[in-house]
Amino acid sequence: MLNTRANRDELEAVAAECRKSGVRVVTALGDVAESRQCEAMVKRGLDELGAIDVLVCNAAIRPHKSMTETTVEEWHRVMAVDLRAAFHLSRAVVPGMKERRRGSIIALGAQSSVTSRANTAAVTTAKHGLLGLMRALAAELGPFGIRAKTVLPDYIDSERRYAEWYPEFRESPSRSREQLERIPLRRLGRAEDIAEACLFSPAPRPSPRSA
Repeated sequence: MLNTRANRDELEAVAAECRKSGVRVVTALGDVAESRQCEAMVKRGLDELGAIDVLVCNAAIRPHKSMTETTVEEWHRVMAVDLRAAFHLSRAVVPGMKERRRGSIIALGAQSSVTSRANTAAVTTAKHGLLGLMRALAAELGPFGIRAKTVLPDYIDSERRYAEWYPEFRESPSRSREQLERIPLRRLGRAEDIAEACLFSPAPRPSPRSA
């Protein structure tokens, strides 16, 4: 099941690419910051697909503002999109995963989940919270065969639609020599790198033998 908030054309374009690979796709417009919309999307997915085995939470906004310039409304919106959405969606899919004794919940964090930079108080707080949420879910849901993890991309070679969210690129443009020299591999990450991290699943531990 694919979701975006408002751009149906873009949503259907991604769905078409998935269908070319033989994947059955259900699309839904909806704001994941709203709990009722999350519940409705999950219900529709269960009704049409029968089960949800994997949840990927990757919605995020990242305004780059000082604490004093950040309005209360902006603060709450970042928390709603970057953090609370993962709670709403996880809460909706976990009952079915528990019944089947399997599932995977994946959150896309960022380096701000473990470090920070100036003028990102809202985003850093939300991403730290997202990391904590996945750690708590991993501990809670592991006994049911459900995995939860956070993938933390850094510099990725992808489109940047909102230049104001990435002021660092005004100093060192993406793919510039200065930027690449800060990366040990001397290359930007790729979308495939993120996908492979999401797909990674450690082998289950063998059950201890009884004496």
